[in-house]
Amino acid sequence: MIVTITLPIPPSVNQIWRCQGSKVTKSKTYRNWQASCTMYALTNAIPRPRIRKAVAVEIIVRTGHGWRNTRDIDNIAKPVLDWLVLWGLLSTDNCSVVRSVLITIDTLPRPVACVDVTVSTLD
Repeated sequence: MIVTITLPIPPSVNQIWRCQGSKVTKSKTYRNWQASCTMYALTNAIPRPRIRKAVAVEIIVRTGHGWRNTRDIDNIAKPVLDWLVLWGLLSTDNCSVVRSVLITIDTLPRPVACVDVTVSTLD
């Protein structure tokens, strides 16, 4: 099984959590990004198979408005993987299911930056 989806650029891992006293919550930026991803998935009928088999995840960053070249590449994967679980595409994002993550940057600018995410089962 192969599923490909285009999502908005995720917030940096450094921006997804907020501390309020001893309580840690999702930031407004993160909640808004997750809601945008969910709306896209709903309107485009993205499947929710809760994959439990081993998968490879490829994330291609399409640069453009909203992208910063100074951003750390490793801060892209966590929000994307977490949303794939939230949506129900993956059953979990731990190593029992996600066996590899490849992140590449496409430097050909688009009008608006986005990420193309491909999830492939490793049969």
